[in-house]
Amino acid sequence: MMMLVKKLIWMAVISAGLALILGTGCEEKEVLNVLDDQELVRYIRQVPTATELFRTENLITDDPYYKDADPSAEFRDLLDSTTRNFYWDITPDSVRKFFDDFGEIDDAEVTVVDVFFIRIQRVEGTDTTIQFQERVLTRHAYFLRLGSDAYSGWVLHGFRGGTPRAPTVGLQPTVRLRTMDGKTFFADGLNAERFTYLQSTWRRQTNPTTGQVEFKWDTTAGHSNQTYVALYKIPEISDGTQMELRISGIPTSIPNATVYQKFTMQTDSGFTTYTMSRVPPDLLIDTIRTPDPNENNFNLIFFQEFQYVDRPGGIWVAPYRTEPFQ
Repeated sequence: MMMLVKKLIWMAVISAGLALILGTGCEEKEVLNVLDDQELVRYIRQVPTATELFRTENLITDDPYYKDADPSAEFRDLLDSTTRNFYWDITPDSVRKFFDDFGEIDDAEVTVVDVFFIRIQRVEGTDTTIQFQERVLTRHAYFLRLGSDAYSGWVLHGFRGGTPRAPTVGLQPTVRLRTMDGKTFFADGLNAERFTYLQSTWRRQTNPTTGQVEFKWDTTAGHSNQTYVALYKIPEISDGTQMELRISGIPTSIPNATVYQKFTMQTDSGFTTYTMSRVPPDLLIDTIRTPDPNENNFNLIFFQEFQYVDRPGGIWVAPYRTEPFQ
């Protein structure tokens, strides 16, 4: 019953958001006859919920950091530019999808790939060197066609900010975030799930008696390509909450591949990047405080996983909501 109430509240939020979009000017109503892929991209670029979850600004900062393996040097990441590509999978007209909560409705999945072009500056005394690097952040959006006007009816329903993984190290850590008031959620995709539905498609068959070709709807169970967290399930915390970040499963003895983690988030002093503390060797842990107040509904913690040789591994974001959610 509680989950149903939350879903009804979320639908009310969506309806209010669509009403706000439609009330901003007639230009938003003149988009019904354009391609869906263009509307999905426009949604991600314009609607506040999506722009917050898919932002690129302030993720790469130039805060100094240090490495245990190179303690005499100071490092900074200098962002030169970013590029963005969209990839989508949209329900074709020949397919009907039926969701338990929404009935027959279209869905779409969009993958957003951002590439950050970085100069890593290493300073030791009077000696400065530069290393160039590309870091890739992949995020996923799940849309349902819940409306009929703005953005061709598409509404963002689910989000996933990637999964920590370093193939060169074989590392898949468990990343847990815990607030001081006892709320716990995962930042590594463990709490994501596939959205399920019944899918009907036209199937062609030949009648063995008459020899005529016939078409009928063939219904099978289906699910989303990616795993997601529904937006109303993204954890909600209060302004100014103190939060513990805990990453377990860090390898302690991999030759030439010692791993360290950085994260960037907004605090009262602005967007700041930290190198996580290793206590004990197979555990990274830090305590941070969220902004008070925070101007966004959705906020991100941006994680970057590296070998000490500066080879990036998993790069992902963990979203959370600011209470109260409006």
